[in-house]
Amino acid sequence: MRIRTLTIAAFALLLAACRKEAGEPASFLRSVYDYSIELDQEGNLNDAIYQYQMVATNCNFNAEDSLAYWWKAMCGQGEIWIQKNFLDYARNDFETVLEYAREQQLDTAEFVACRKLTDIALWQRQYEEAYGYNRRALQLAREKAYPAEMTRGLAVEELLARSGHRWAQGQPPADSLRARLESLAADTTARQPERVMALRLLALQDHSRLPDYLKQQDEFWNTRYQRFTDAAEREKKGLIAERDAMDKRQKDWLFVGFTFFALLLGASLYAIAIYRRRHEVERIRLILDQKMQTIEILEQQQEDTQTLQRQIQEKEKRLAELAQREQKLREMEGFLKGNESRLNDLNRQMVEIERLREQLEQKQMEWKETETKIRRNHLYDMTIGKLLPTPDNPHPTDKAAFENLLATAERQEAFLREMDHCFNRFASGLMELTPDLTQEDTVFCCLFHLDIRPTDIACITATSRSNVSKKRIRIEEKLSQKKRQE
Repeated sequence: MRIRTLTIAAFALLLAACRKEAGEPASFLRSVYDYSIELDQEGNLNDAIYQYQMVATNCNFNAEDSLAYWWKAMCGQGEIWIQKNFLDYARNDFETVLEYAREQQLDTAEFVACRKLTDIALWQRQYEEAYGYNRRALQLAREKAYPAEMTRGLAVEELLARSGHRWAQGQPPADSLRARLESLAADTTARQPERVMALRLLALQDHSRLPDYLKQQDEFWNTRYQRFTDAAEREKKGLIAERDAMDKRQKDWLFVGFTFFALLLGASLYAIAIYRRRHEVERIRLILDQKMQTIEILEQQQEDTQTLQRQIQEKEKRLAELAQREQKLREMEGFLKGNESRLNDLNRQMVEIERLREQLEQKQMEWKETETKIRRNHLYDMTIGKLLPTPDNPHPTDKAAFENLLATAERQEAFLREMDHCFNRFASGLMELTPDLTQEDTVFCCLFHLDIRPTDIACITATSRSNVSKKRIRIEEKLSQKKRQE
């Protein structure tokens, strides 16, 4: 039985892959779900749970039929946990179904889950929760007008949940409720679990009913234990018979089949190993070449950046020296008024200094533009930066490449790290200067700094154009408020 189940499971997985490629997942789910029901009805509960789990894990949550099979499989698994008296496992399954049913607005699934959770809560003596689940099930039954076979036993569940609720609230049950509980406990045609639960609730109020409750409870658990024992014995005998039959059939061809399979497998593995080794060596060679090229480019960019920084520092020193010379010339201007020729020379020197200052300022602007261009080019080599739709991005970008690029917090953090790396802690410094800015505000400031169009910013951050304008206004208000405080 175990080997047959594993064989069927492997075949089902292969069939699932083929059906998914062919666009027919529902037929596969239907076949596995039907097989799970057959195993459940035959009493093979362990294999039934395995098949239910296979249905649940292979469901595509975007398809309506797959979602239906998912909650049905989860409910079937929960029913088996109830039969095995693993109420916590069953409760987790039905609570999961209830959560997804409310999200996907699956009223039938919510109705079934509420009824099962009512029973589980009653058995676990959680009467307040049982009353809440029962109230929701009654509401759905009134709104959807389910057929009689779906609502069968709902009135009994309402009776037990309401009685337990009153006992949990410390209130004695009403005479009508107590009479109905007495009738249910005395009804021999009612389900035994319901009779046991009715006797339990009566025993909570009247301790004279405790012996009847203990007697019915013992009979109930003895019956369940005997049923599980018989089912386990039948499954054991079937497995033994199947094992003996399989051993008898395998004695003739097992050695030959195993030898042939071993040779075929060895040859296949040898061929695959040779191919994979060649392919892996080639792949590693290509990766190393790409890494070396990237390292060379980064080293060259780093050298250019350092050279540019040294030039900027030298120009700043020269500008400071010129400023000092200008100050000295101004101090000496009073002493040189009597000497007209020297004054003319000083004027010419002042004109020359002004010309040199203008040239220096022009050079500084050129250096600043060059530095910004280098920093931007460095950003465009990063993981997120190369996808940004900026005017000077050398990488080709389209809407599909940068759509929802910074929609998650993880991507936003990675983008801010790249901005800090490429623009000398631009994002971190902005957040330190203005603590009121959130991470999302800082991301928008970086995008505005890169001159990205508002339409592209809306696409990158998964928002609308109007929200981008509003975000810019709010950020400007925060920055203005920070300046006023300073």
